[in-house]
Amino acid sequence: MLDPKQHRELLASESASLVPEVKSFPAVMYLESQRGCPYDCIMCTVPKTYGRKPSEMPDEILDKLSPYFRYVETMAIHGNGEALLSQKMDRYIDIANENDSFLHCNSTGFPLNTRLTNKMVEAKLDIRFSIHAGTAKTYQRVMDADFNKTINKIDRLLELSRQKGHKDNIFWLSFIVMKDNVNETEEFIDLAHRLGISEVRFMSLHPNKRTIFGTRRSDDEEKFSHFDQSNAEVSKRFNDSLPDLKEKAEQLGINIGSGSMKHWAGLNAGLRDVTNRFSNKVIKQNIFPLTRPKGSCLAPWTGQVQIEQNGDVGLCCSVKHVIGNLYKQSFEEIWHSAHMNDIRHSFSENKQPKVCGYCRGIGTSEYAIPVNKLIDVKYTEV
Repeated sequence: MLDPKQHRELLASESASLVPEVKSFPAVMYLESQRGCPYDCIMCTVPKTYGRKPSEMPDEILDKLSPYFRYVETMAIHGNGEALLSQKMDRYIDIANENDSFLHCNSTGFPLNTRLTNKMVEAKLDIRFSIHAGTAKTYQRVMDADFNKTINKIDRLLELSRQKGHKDNIFWLSFIVMKDNVNETEEFIDLAHRLGISEVRFMSLHPNKRTIFGTRRSDDEEKFSHFDQSNAEVSKRFNDSLPDLKEKAEQLGINIGSGSMKHWAGLNAGLRDVTNRFSNKVIKQNIFPLTRPKGSCLAPWTGQVQIEQNGDVGLCCSVKHVIGNLYKQSFEEIWHSAHMNDIRHSFSENKQPKVCGYCRGIGTSEYAIPVNKLIDVKYTEV
C-alpha cells in the first residue's frame, strides 16, 4: 500500500482529473458511532426509529477498515445519534491521532464533561455544534434542553482548545432554519461571536415520518409539523434577511459557510424530497428529479462515505444509497466496484446520478484537509 503522502498525490490527481476508475481510497470517512439517542430534539426521528439506548459500532467493522485509516484525513463519527455519547470515544481519538486526521462530528454538546473535554483536545477537532436557536425559549422548544448550560459546556471546550488544543482545530455552529427560529438568525450570529466561533452554517429542515405527520412531546405542547416549519414562506423570510445577515456576520468576522438552506430554498423541492425518501425505502431509488440535472461533486473520489453499524457502506452521509456491505466484501472491492465507477463516470460528464436526488454536492471547501488544498492546485493544472 502507498504511504499517506504518495496516496494524497494520487487521490488529488484522480480527483482533479475526475477519472472514473481510481486506485485511491477516500480521505473522508463517516462512521456510525451511535445508533439511537436518549435525547429528544423535536425535529429528529432517531429516538423513535432506533430507540433511546444507543448501540456502538462493532469492533469487527473497525478492524476491517483499519488498513484504510492511514489515508483518512477527516474521520467523522457521525450517524444516527449523538456522537459524543460513544463509549469508544478514546479509540476514535487515538485513531485520529495515529493518522494525523481530523476528528469530525455534529454534536449537540450535551455529553460534554470535564473528562471528555480534556480527552478531546488531544485530537485535531472539526466539530459542528447543533444549536438551532438564538434564544433560550426557542432552544428549549427545539432541543428540549437548557440553553445556558449547553453553551457553557461548549465554551469550556473552546477555551481549553485555545489553551491546549491543536492550532488547526475548527469549530462551527449549525442552525436548521424553521418557522420557530427564522427570526432569531441575528441572535445566533451574536452567539457565535460571543463564543469566538468564526464559522456558521444555515441548514434546511429534512422531512421524516415523525415530522411529516406532526409531533409533540406532550399533549399541551404545540405540534411540530414539517410543512408548517419548512415551506416557501419560511424560505422567503430567510432569503430576504440573508443580505443583512451576511453584512452583520462580515462585520463580526464570521463566515456563513456552505450550508444547504440557500440551495434548498431555491429548489422548493420539499414534497419531491419526501417522495424520494419513501421511494428509496420501497424501490431503493429516487423518483425525482425526473431528468438528471447537471452537477459536480468530489465525494465519489475524496469521500463522504458512510459506514453503518450493520456493515452497509453508503455513498455519502447526505445520500441514503448503499454501495456495498463490509460483511460481504472488502472496502477495497466496494470502493473500486463497477457501480462506483459508474457514479464517478456520471459526475465526470457533469451529470448528477439519480441516486443523489437534490443534493448540492461537495467541493474542496467542505473540509480543510491537505488533499483538498492539493486538488485546488491540480485543478489549475488540468
